[in-house]
Order: sequence, then structure tokens, then C-alpha cells
Amino acid sequence: MPDIDLGVSYLEGWDDLSPIEDFASTVSEPRLRFHTEERERTVYAGLEWLLPTAVFVFIARSYFDSFLKEMGKDHYQFLKRGIKALGSRLLGPSGPKSSIVATQGKVSDGGKYSIVYSVLAQTRDLRTVKLLLRNGAMAQELSEAVDAFLDLCLQDDAALQAIIADYDLKGRGGHKVLLLTFNHETRTIEVVDPVPSKPKSKA
Repeated sequence: MPDIDLGVSYLEGWDDLSPIEDFASTVSEPRLRFHTEERERTVYAGLEWLLPTAVFVFIARSYFDSFLKEMGKDHYQFLKRGIKALGSRLLGPSGPKSSIVATQGKVSDGGKYSIVYSVLAQTRDLRTVKLLLRNGAMAQELSEAVDAFLDLCLQDDAALQAIIADYDLKGRGGHKVLLLTFNHETRTIEVVDPVPSKPKSKA
């Protein structure tokens, strides 16, 4: 994406653009550098959850560090509302279905996490963190996950840096995108390993 504060990206040929247009309308503000991007459909090579979802929202670090300081926190609530409303229309049983085609020709629907919708944000050290949302997530689950993720990114304090450092110390770093999800039992943001270790077989 170009030099922006906030953007939304979607695959070309998307049947119903009204959820994306409504998101753009919700967050619209003259001083916001906002960009809508239509992406060409292609065959991806890589780890599934690290690949771009069919629709994603991208929040640049400048949104938190510059734009909000000028505008105050009112727009932050509009952002949350827009991300949740977009997710409510893309996730769940009534949401659109999508699939990923890998270079080997394998087709996947993403399994546990949605490949239709996700939220990405930049940290102060310009790493990208990606919120994975569960397939079939309902409104309350989506709302709690978005609140926790955005609040963590807004602060970008010791809590987020500790999550990143712990991931790197375990030797699982190296990916440009750090995958996160919201654990509704512990009510915390957790790292998702794109290559989870397999349980050891019993002797």
C-alpha cells in the first residue's frame, strides 16, 4: 500500500463491495490518509495464515502516533466501529466463502482462522502484527477481539513488546508478520505459531 494512515484491501471481483464502502464511509475524515486497494487474484506460495486474507484492514503506525494525536481519540471509536461492522458482515455463517490456492494446487478454506477477513497494524519498530479471527466468529467474540487487539496496538508498550520478544526468544521469529489472536478464556492476546509443533509420538 502507498504512504497512508489507514487502508482496506480486497480481492478483485469481490461480489458485494457495500461492506467495504460502508467501512470507508465510517472512518472517512478529510485529514486521514485513507486508501482502498483492489488486489489482483493470484496463486500464493507460503504459510497459509501468513498470506493476505481476501479482505483486510491495514493500520499504519502513523495512525496511532500522528493522526490520533491531532484528532483526539474520537476517531479511534469510529475505527473500532468500522472494523467490527465489516467483520460482522464478512464472518459467520452468512459471510462470503473464500479459499486459498497454493502453488501445489491445494485448496484450503483456512481451517480454524478466517482467510476472508483480518486486521493488520504496524508497531513502533515497523513490524506488522496480524489479528487472526476465528471462522464463524459471532458479534460479541469479534468485538472483544478487536477491542483487545487495537488497544494493545494503540499503547504499543511493554505488553506488546513482551509478546514480540517472547516469540523471538523461542526461535520462532523470522516472519515479517507476527500472528496474534484473542483467547476468550484468558482474555488476552496470544501469538499464533504459523507452524505449530507436532505432539511427540508415544514410545
